[in-house]
Amino acid sequence: ATQTIQSMRHDMFIDGGTGNIGINNVDPITKLHIQSGNLTTNFTEVIKLSNTVGVGGGPSVFFKTSGADNVGRYGVKLGAVRSDSDNGSSVFKIQQELDDGSGNLLGLQDVFTIDQYGRAGIGTTTPMEDLDIVSDDPTLLLRFNGAVNGANSGRIKFSEGGTNHVGHMEIHYDGAANKMYFNSPIDSATGLMTIERTGDVGINTTAPTAKLHIANTTTWGEMSNPIINIQNNGTGGDINTAHNMGSITWKSGTVSTAEIKAVRNTPASGDNVELRFSTSAAGVQGERMTINNNGIVFIN
Repeated sequence: ATQTIQSMRHDMFIDGGTGNIGINNVDPITKLHIQSGNLTTNFTEVIKLSNTVGVGGGPSVFFKTSGADNVGRYGVKLGAVRSDSDNGSSVFKIQQELDDGSGNLLGLQDVFTIDQYGRAGIGTTTPMEDLDIVSDDPTLLLRFNGAVNGANSGRIKFSEGGTNHVGHMEIHYDGAANKMYFNSPIDSATGLMTIERTGDVGINTTAPTAKLHIANTTTWGEMSNPIINIQNNGTGGDINTAHNMGSITWKSGTVSTAEIKAVRNTPASGDNVELRFSTSAAGVQGERMTINNNGIVFIN
């Protein structure tokens, strides 16, 4: 039979058959069933654990999953710890009984923490960013729960503030095409950069046919069409000595076989630059042709 314990405002019921306890509920279906009533305020307190101890103290709830109550601490514990003696701010923690992978228990370990600033830490009690994951090999997995090779296999979006959260930039993996896209959803721009599983990279194309494939569209008659810029500000060193402003090199393994250099001969005299072309004969690379700043071609 149900036993009723009455208080001044609410009742507690104990089901004699199941041992379930109901607070403000005459038909508890769990070991403790609390009926909060018709709440009109979000996140109204239903259970409150209090602690008056100073820094480092705090209440917790322990979920024991196996073993006798007086043996070991097999389970999970969550609670709040007071972190600051001045304003009483709190840190939320989840601890879990872990093992070393060989069945040897390591005791309760901190696995998840939310500090007093709202930063979340996994594997660390001192998160340094909004989400801080610490382990021997930190891994974040985005897994599509639909069919294998689904087109929507994971996205990471970056958005500015305000009400428009469509995403200013986005990284999207397409499992059907086996491609990683870098998009700008707010501009309805897809495929700003594409990486194939083969390692081919496309810029402004979603179908690269080379290790680096750059596509662009210009108007007929337009002469300004920069595709690749190599910038060297040339600071420090002897301004009277020639220096390489940038190279394009072809290699066979680790051996350079051909190269194009943009060489600034006398930096002190201005931006006069020449192009030097090198090839390799019997594994020895040498300069074969030069186009100087006046367009004159020298063949060595």
